[in-house]
Amino acid sequence: MDENRWLNVLLPIAQSHAQAVVYHEFVTLLNPKFRGPNWKWENFEAFAVRQAEVTAYQSFSDKDWKEFEKEIVDNVKRTACIWAKMVMQDSGLLEWWPNPLGVK
Repeated sequence: MDENRWLNVLLPIAQSHAQAVVYHEFVTLLNPKFRGPNWKWENFEAFAVRQAEVTAYQSFSDKDWKEFEKEIVDNVKRTACIWAKMVMQDSGLLEWWPNPLGVK
């Protein structure tokens, strides 16, 4: 394994991919028309991590994917988990959702 290529080129791509997917999913799901009737924000972290994981291959050449798949997937999942937790915490969404106006 080319450790220098991994650390300086591919790892930053994996981390950027994960962050972009988390933000995209968060912003998209804020719109009610993109959420199903059973959607729960408590499931966002697992959902976002899975989305980042299954789309990770799109950010890499076939050669890099074949050589570094395990490292890419591990780091995409780890990074997506961190960012999903941060987005939910920073937004405070779970503090006011689903009843932001306190209507009974």
